[in-house]
Amino acid sequence: MTLDDAARFERTVCFDWRRDTPLSGNQSSIAIREATLNDADAICRVHIASVRVLCALDYTPAQIEAWVGRNVPENYRKAMQYKGETMFVAEIQGAIAGFSSLHRREVCAIYVHPACTRRGVGTRLLNAVEQAAIARGIHTLRLDASVTAIPFYTAQGYAVVERSRHTFWDGTAVPCAKMKKQLSSDGAASARFL
Repeated sequence: MTLDDAARFERTVCFDWRRDTPLSGNQSSIAIREATLNDADAICRVHIASVRVLCALDYTPAQIEAWVGRNVPENYRKAMQYKGETMFVAEIQGAIAGFSSLHRREVCAIYVHPACTRRGVGTRLLNAVEQAAIARGIHTLRLDASVTAIPFYTAQGYAVVERSRHTFWDGTAVPCAKMKKQLSSDGAASARFL
């Protein structure tokens, strides 16, 4: 996806942020699938845009730069190929609108493009991770939530275990919360969103 494609995506698929007007991309048009190595470029772009825009009220520019300033697509390819992360992507009209990641018993990521928030993308991505965990016999998931994401995870049944700080590669620390959720063994709570 080129920058022109990204701009088109933002204008036509999600919403015109200048008018805050939904154009298309309701929950029924969201397709969730397991990510492939070829998705790494789009995943990287979504991750960077999500943090830079959605976390701007909760974190300083220096914290955001430490968080995503060095992100490159190869990081996501390595996570899938060598580190054992299972990633999912949400597509709207063929464009990647968000991604999620599961590694062992941890939700590593749920990020949604800022133009596609508030239409069920994050919930669907989290449910994909939860279903994958249940299929693997995992009954409790843990995660480190940004201050920005705590309300989202709380609404999805996750509980704050403790307030914490995450330290990035350069020593920059950001506030976060350690959270966990006991999954239903039958998957009923998660399945209703898929």
